[in-house]
Amino acid sequence: MKSSSRVDGYRFDFDLGKDWIDLTLGQGTRDEAEELARSAVKNFNPLQLLVKEGALVKSIAKRTLEIHENNPVYVAACYTPGGVYVAELVLDIYADEGIPHPSEDDVISMLLDWSNASISGEPRISRLSISGLSAVRVSALIEMKRALGFGRRLAESLKYAVFLPDGETIAGIDVRWEALDISEEVSHSVDDMVQSMRVVLLDADGEELETGL
Repeated sequence: MKSSSRVDGYRFDFDLGKDWIDLTLGQGTRDEAEELARSAVKNFNPLQLLVKEGALVKSIAKRTLEIHENNPVYVAACYTPGGVYVAELVLDIYADEGIPHPSEDDVISMLLDWSNASISGEPRISRLSISGLSAVRVSALIEMKRALGFGRRLAESLKYAVFLPDGETIAGIDVRWEALDISEEVSHSVDDMVQSMRVVLLDADGEELETGL
């Protein structure tokens, strides 16, 4: 299934992976979130669900509204066939107008910083190409602070930075999950989704430019 989002002269197209649903909102209203959630739940097999459909709709709508508060460009979430939440993928863009984006090395240093977590073990860093553009990928096991600061919990984190062709903008993708028993499957699923991403340049009227990206 294809899904996409657009912002500031770019459109980001994705092939939604198995068990992933698009949670990107336009206006961010409760009605919109509930309609999106109802549509998403229709794709689940009722015979496999471990929760009631109504409860799943409410859970997805609530999560969608909470994520939208940070105004992401694109959001997708992974659920098991039983309706259990696994992970969310959030894409944002970062730029200072008229200022070139940081170097790859500087961006890697930024990706290695978690405001509410610390790295457990050695992070895995790679440089790659996404949609024909230079990108970096950071994978790490992290220890996240629990609510109220009591104790920590382990999670897997995948971060990507894609250097967009204007020389100023970076598309940042952040994914994390706590289901460590299926971590390899989730990681492969995320990589497939990110590699499927197509970055499309748009003109002032929102029409696609022929760039070869």
